[in-house]
Amino acid sequence: MRAVLTIIALLSLWGCDNTIVPLVPGSEGHLYVYGYFDTAADTQYVRLDAVRTSALGERERLADLEVVSFDGSGAATAWSHTTVQLDDGRDGDVYMAPFRPRAGETYTLTASQSDGTASTEAVVTMPGLPTLEPQRPRGDTLTLFQTVRVAGLERDPLRLTVLYDVQGFGADEPIQFPVDYGATGSLTPGGWDLDVFLKRDHTTVVAHVNPDGSARDITLLSIGMRTELLSPEWDDPDNVQNITGGRGFLGAIGRYELTWRLESAAVETLGFLDGQ
Repeated sequence: MRAVLTIIALLSLWGCDNTIVPLVPGSEGHLYVYGYFDTAADTQYVRLDAVRTSALGERERLADLEVVSFDGSGAATAWSHTTVQLDDGRDGDVYMAPFRPRAGETYTLTASQSDGTASTEAVVTMPGLPTLEPQRPRGDTLTLFQTVRVAGLERDPLRLTVLYDVQGFGADEPIQFPVDYGATGSLTPGGWDLDVFLKRDHTTVVAHVNPDGSARDITLLSIGMRTELLSPEWDDPDNVQNITGGRGFLGAIGRYELTWRLESAAVETLGFLDGQ
């Protein structure tokens, strides 16, 4: 998982290794693709780079490249070009499009030379929207926890965050307090099982809402989970099979927020008022 986080950070900087010029004999017209689609972003970005076939060849600029993406229905979105400065001082070609990918949707990104001589195509499917299957809370006043299954997952999540929406006595507005669980838990035949440590989290929330440590009159409005899920390309980023006429990496991240209802008895055990 640390390797995946490193790749995400590098892709956010527009490439995996900007100091190495790709040299691939026999790949005239091919492109390197670097990027990922993100359901939490209103604008999507990819960096494209020409595959050089010899060390003596000039690096090709891509400003006249035509880049278009298609969703599952065939609707097309044109991508616009800009340049960014890479870590080694070179200019990099970045393309952007203003849309937010939908859960479970398949997108096809095409990059074509304006003269039609060559094109690169990459296909990626966004992670589907999961469901939460909470089990009965277990434990006593000091150890209360609840196993929640993120149903349908077939691989480790990138990150899971439990969200507590609470409102203190006399407060004008509720607040949302996130508790980062990272990628803890375990993969099962039905999905990903996460033990949510309700009492431990309650102590943290109370300290944030009432610095004096008093748990009195804090209302739990809702409890939920932010799931950050990965497409299959992240399983082996160095050997992706979803790019035709090119190389590189194009993946997807699905970030979804879901809620469940905590039993009133468990809310009372924690010491919250139940405002769900």
